[in-house]
Amino acid sequence: MPNDSQCPHCCEQNDATTANDVAAERPRSKAKITCLIVFILFFVVGVVFLWCAVLAAREAARDCACRCHLKQITLAMHNYHQAYKCLPPAYIADADGKPMHSWRVLLLPYLSSYDVYKRYRFDEPWDSPNNLAVAAVAKEAALLFHCPSQPEVDYPITNYVMVVGPHTISDGPHSRKFEEIIDGISNTIMVVEVADSGIRWTEPRDLQFDEIDFGINGEKRPGIGSYHRQKIHVAMCDSAVITLADSTPPEVVKALTTIDGGEDVEPPEK
Repeated sequence: MPNDSQCPHCCEQNDATTANDVAAERPRSKAKITCLIVFILFFVVGVVFLWCAVLAAREAARDCACRCHLKQITLAMHNYHQAYKCLPPAYIADADGKPMHSWRVLLLPYLSSYDVYKRYRFDEPWDSPNNLAVAAVAKEAALLFHCPSQPEVDYPITNYVMVVGPHTISDGPHSRKFEEIIDGISNTIMVVEVADSGIRWTEPRDLQFDEIDFGINGEKRPGIGSYHRQKIHVAMCDSAVITLADSTPPEVVKALTTIDGGEDVEPPEK
């Protein structure tokens, strides 16, 4: 039974159990706060995990799209070879040997962009007002030569280039035939990825064999690399698209870019 007492000064009743009730309420309040904190922590962790999953799914989609782009490009290369009995040269040069037009433009008829190809002027350099205007409105072609994982820049750059040299898929102005690839078309790289290339997709510029170190995602830019996590995709001459890890030895990458080096190397599993 409550021990009621009367205050001798104010004659009001006081419940002697009030202090005990307050003391009992404090642990319950602390427990509620603790539960709230735990709930908030679990909520934050859940949001973080969900966001990471969303980002991973988006990158997986971009990664897949990049491989599809390379597949389309290498199939277009094969169609070009079937039509002309050779692969496109890295560039078309003028009478003085100056690069004028890129292999990427030569592939347009085989990439469902024949209308763009018809508007492009081969009697003018790639950066003439007309050709720059054509390239600016050719959104579909520009997207095809662009890796989705590459952050956007102010102008349409390409992430897919040849490695140009005397013993690669093209020495620059001259074409190659598949039968010239002594190392085998399944062991020879046709197109590589480049991050932050700074190369417009219609620009007759690629990577030079004697100017790169062949390390994947190395510090030297532009070089062979990508915005994919610790890897790049490359298109082989047999139209396969394979993945090379950052850990791939530079000498292996270098050997895969040559057509007649005779190196005893094989690409990773496709």
